[in-house]
Amino acid sequence: MFKTTSKPFLAFFLLLSISSLFFSFTHAASGVTCGQVFDGSTPLVDIDRQADRTQLRANWVGFDGTGLAPFGTTGTTGSSSSTGGSVPVAFGSAVFGGSSTGGSTGTTGYNSPVVYQIAIISEKQATKAINASGADVSSTAQRCRSSPGFSGVADILPFTTVVPAVYVANGFVDNVFKSGNLKNLVKGQRYYIILKATSRNGNSQSVYSNSNGVVVGEGSGSNQSDDDDDFPAYKAGLIAMGIAIFCLLCLLLLIILLVVVLGNKGDDKYATTVHRNENVEKE
Repeated sequence: MFKTTSKPFLAFFLLLSISSLFFSFTHAASGVTCGQVFDGSTPLVDIDRQADRTQLRANWVGFDGTGLAPFGTTGTTGSSSSTGGSVPVAFGSAVFGGSSTGGSTGTTGYNSPVVYQIAIISEKQATKAINASGADVSSTAQRCRSSPGFSGVADILPFTTVVPAVYVANGFVDNVFKSGNLKNLVKGQRYYIILKATSRNGNSQSVYSNSNGVVVGEGSGSNQSDDDDDFPAYKAGLIAMGIAIFCLLCLLLLIILLVVVLGNKGDDKYATTVHRNENVEKE
């Protein structure tokens, strides 16, 4: 009786063990998995808008097989992800990592099994595959792919190898990237961070994913344009000074015109009186 009931269990156990070993082998061979890419530099938080028009930032988790973040709620300032699902995750301790291109640095000592490359495109180059991806997409078939997802060369930043700063945020290993100065960002347009993750192992397998995009030149807490971004304080002061000087010049010109007009009226009155006196004398 025991033998007949144990055989199915034993077969199931062997099948499960073989499957686990196969998964472990393929995972070790590939060294790269489908992760999540967030806009912004705060770990596990995705922003939808930013006032800055000179730099773009991104952070990502899960491509090195360390696990995915449970995606949280979406608000007016973006999407937050944490264990609780609603509280934005603050920076953890910078325990290892390098430096991002033109960005912040961490302490060295972490040899990632994955090589990361970043490209940045505008909404003009975004395709259906790009728009269907993003950190909040649950389907790995939509979130990750084997190709960049756009044709040609990225119009903002071509694929560039980066060494991101690495943080531990809420138990997740988070990679943070900040671009250098980008001169051709247009206010009100959406831009996408395209991530290429390649295994350092022999097969050089690559996985592509992207953020859901961020609109630049708009404050994170409002859909309205950020006027301060167009008119810094010193420019506003110069404009106010120019307006004040213009008003003073207009006032001065008005006074001069009044003086001239009143002076001419006085001369005409005097000339009329003289002519009347001359006529009287002639009579």
